[in-house]
This record gives sequence, C-alpha cells and structure tokens, in this order.
Amino acid sequence: MTQFIYLLGWLGLTMIVAGGTAGLVSGQWLSLPLGLMMAGVVLVIVVWLWSWRRTRQGHQSWWQRRATQSGTNALIATVAVLVILSLINFMAVRYPFRADFTEQKTYSLAPQTLNVLSALQQPVEALVFIGNDASASDTQSQIVLQNQLLLKEYQRQQPNLFKFRFVDPQAEPGLARKHNIRNLGDISLIYGQRQKVLSAGLSEVTLTPAIALMTNSRQAIAYVIQGHNEVPLSGVAESLASGISQLKLEGIKVDPLNLSLKQQIPKDANVLVIAGPKLPLLDNELTLIDKFVQQGGNLLLMLDPEVDVGLNPLLKSMGTTLDGRLIVDPKHARLAWPAAVTYGEHPITRSFSQKISFFPFAQAIDVQEQPGQQVSKLLQTSEEAWAETDLTGQQIQFDAKRDRKGPLAIGVAIERSIS
Repeated sequence: MTQFIYLLGWLGLTMIVAGGTAGLVSGQWLSLPLGLMMAGVVLVIVVWLWSWRRTRQGHQSWWQRRATQSGTNALIATVAVLVILSLINFMAVRYPFRADFTEQKTYSLAPQTLNVLSALQQPVEALVFIGNDASASDTQSQIVLQNQLLLKEYQRQQPNLFKFRFVDPQAEPGLARKHNIRNLGDISLIYGQRQKVLSAGLSEVTLTPAIALMTNSRQAIAYVIQGHNEVPLSGVAESLASGISQLKLEGIKVDPLNLSLKQQIPKDANVLVIAGPKLPLLDNELTLIDKFVQQGGNLLLMLDPEVDVGLNPLLKSMGTTLDGRLIVDPKHARLAWPAAVTYGEHPITRSFSQKISFFPFAQAIDVQEQPGQQVSKLLQTSEEAWAETDLTGQQIQFDAKRDRKGPLAIGVAIERSIS
C-alpha cells in the first residue's frame, strides 16, 4: 500500500510537468494541459495528506525518504531542461529566424523582390493550377516542391498580404475556366480587381515582375539605344542580360531603340540607356537625346575610356568631364578591373555597403556641380588605383608626373531641377 501511494505521488508530479510542458510548447492552455495539471495537483495533495498523517503517527515522512529526495532532485533537473527547451521552442515559433549561408544567396529573395513585397497595399493571391496526380514523375514532384518553397518564402515576407494555394483544375474546372487557364502549371495572380496569368513557369524572375506590374499604377519603361555596336541585350558572353533581369524584377519594362530608324524617342520612355557604344552617335540622335534630357528624361550612360561617341557636349552641359584614361588597380588580381570600395549616400548604392564591386575598363568622372543640380559620387576606387596614361609598356607602373592617383570616381548620379 505504501509503495502504491508513493507511485501516485510521482505520477502526480509527472502529470503536472507534462501538462505545463504541453501548454508552453503549444502556447494554448486548453483542456488537456489544464486537466493534466489539475489531476496531478490532486494526486500530490492526496499523497501529502497521507504522508502528513503517517508522520503524526510516528512514521518517516515520504518527503524525508532518501529515495524521495534523490528522485525530487532528478525531477527538478528534468523540469528545468524541459522548461528551457519549451522556451526555445516558443521563441522559435513566435520569433522565427532564417539565415542563408550560401555564397550566392541561393535561398534568399532578391532585394528588388523584397522592395516589391514591402510596397504591397492590399493582398495578392497566387493560384497555382496543377494536377493532383499520384503517378506524377519525380521531376514533376520536385518542381511542385520548389514552387512551394518559393511561394512560402514570399509569404514569409508578407504573411498578411501574400497568399497562395494549389488548385487541381480537374477538381475545380469552373475556377480554371474563370481564370482562363490553358495549361497545367499556369499561375493566376489576383490583386484587387486585377488578374494576370503566368504561363512561363514559376520563378522569382517571372513572379516578382508580374506582381510589380499589377501593383504599380504606371509601368516604367527603359529604352536601350542600339546601332552603335553597344553591349548586346542578351548573350552567353558579355551582355546586359543580368541587368535587364534585375530591372524586370523591379517591374521596369526594357525595350531596344534604334534612333537612326525610329527618328524619335517614344513618349512613354522613362529612361534611355546607352551601354558601351563603340561608334559615334549621329547628330540627329544627339539632338533627340539632348532634348529628352532637357525635358526631364532620365539617362543612364555606361561609356568606355578612349572612345569618343559624341556625348561630350551633352556631358559638358551638366558640368561633367570624362578623364578618358583606363583605371588600373594593383591591389587586386586583374589590373584592368578597378574595384569600387566606397559608395555614396544614394538609393542606388544604399545596399552596397561593406561590399566590393569590380568595373572592367572604367574611367574617372569629374563633375562640377552647377546651380539647380545635385551630384552624388556613387562609386569610388581606393587610393591605390590610378588612371594610366601609357598602356603600351610591358610593365604598368604609376607615374606621378603623368598618371592620376586615386581615389577616383567611376560612377556618379546627377539630379537636376527642371523649370
């Protein structure tokens, strides 16, 4: 009988611990954890009363027994561990933290995507129409899993404003017809009264631009000037493909523009891009570009040194001069690749801090600030870099008499007030 009563005491303590742990882990004090704790308290009280009665009769108290004291110490240690684990679990659920340690940030969304999601004003819902076929291949199952992971990452950034679900078009044919779904794998995006179907597959490169287009009242358009042997828009080798992909993530449409054929700049142009031309622009092209800038249009220039394409008069009107000499940087492995180590306080370079970026075949830019004009030095080299005057020698060395020592600005932003 005595051993049975002692077992009831240990059972009561165990029930109290189990109920408390269940409540802490789940965060909900429902009937199960409360019932366990109350039953445990009742058992402990019964054992305590029985032990008190036996103590008055001259017997050793249950609490004074060596086995009880050893068991109590072990129970206290167990309870402490359980409480710590419960608190860790509670903090992990309430305040989740996720880190991507891959070098290329493979499992992280691009900053452009984060900007688009943070700008959401009302909910976006993504409906992924895919069959619920048990015989689906491993490749199809892998694609579905990847889609789920991607959409969950979007939802993690905006849990209240980004929703998604997978729809079986065979089980819900009316819904598929309503959203004009043609093929398995199509994604329907709903934003307020707007709806858009993606048929090119689900990826960050396709999803983010679509959300940006739906949420923006007006789409920005960038035209890339062509016809002067510029850097191509696409290609495996040197091209603007990566930059264009990033612009599309921002919801910016990118189109080529040959002014010698078009003879005018489209009225919907927000920015003109001139990237590494090797041949001079024609006079009528320069006139159109100058007029576009004077009327408040945006211009992005990426110009190689030792190449005059006729833009100097336009640059001079903005107080800008190109050095024309190639910058070399002995601090890094490739002399022709100077590194930008200092960035200006500007939205373009806000996320560049503590990073090094390389710019092959760069030249120094000098800007004399003018009234109504604000200049920001976006990119600057280190002090060890210099503008090299003579590239014909077998060994390139800094010549204090002829060369120009760093730090040198290789990227600037000029903002002007238009009256």
